[in-house]
Amino acid sequence: MSTTTDEERAKGPEVKDAEEIEAGVDVEDAPSLRSTVADKYTTTRRELWCFYLYYIGNNGLSGFNFGPSQFQNLLYLAGYDPAQPPFTAPCGSDTGCVLPYLGRVRDINSIVLTTNGISFAIQAVLLLVIGAWADYGRWRPNITIFFTLVAVGVSFGWLGVEEPSKWRAGVALYILGLITYQCALTFWTAAFPGLARNLPEVKQSAEDASDALWAETRRVHTSYTTISSLHTIY
Repeated sequence: MSTTTDEERAKGPEVKDAEEIEAGVDVEDAPSLRSTVADKYTTTRRELWCFYLYYIGNNGLSGFNFGPSQFQNLLYLAGYDPAQPPFTAPCGSDTGCVLPYLGRVRDINSIVLTTNGISFAIQAVLLLVIGAWADYGRWRPNITIFFTLVAVGVSFGWLGVEEPSKWRAGVALYILGLITYQCALTFWTAAFPGLARNLPEVKQSAEDASDALWAETRRVHTSYTTISSLHTIY
């Protein structure tokens, strides 16, 4: 038997606040950034500037820009005109240019595209295996350092690949350069959210904010924008 009074019928069903509907939870029960910012981690100015400076060093100038240019240059110098007997006529501006690669004679443009595909396939498998460590666990610094050191080694390795006859070594350096650059960049970028969230001013804002869902979130996103803009400028 219903016990609903006329007054309750007149008031109708209880309507939740718009913020509660949008968030799907009660405002009082919504999680605050205060609970996600671990007190034991605080971003120092040294760490922040190291983040900026790393971006300058990992700009891809050697492995991601010079490497592809030198790779294509080596292929062109080592290739031959397919209209002539193999390796008797060099490539010209008005002729084709081919080389034997992976069991068949290919145009040098096809060699570049095939090598890119191999590199991307290796990256996909590699990041599927270790990609989660960019956000979880404590392996991210070690993995970033490893890929950075290999990328630096590849950059110096290009200094020893000048002769067209060494184009096969260029293939290996090209693949390694793409993989190490992208992986180092991936794990470096993953540090960005935690770096901004653990800034002293953000943590202080989390303690002082009266409206945690608005003031704290706004402060964190301001830090995201500031850090992103500064490392791009530098």
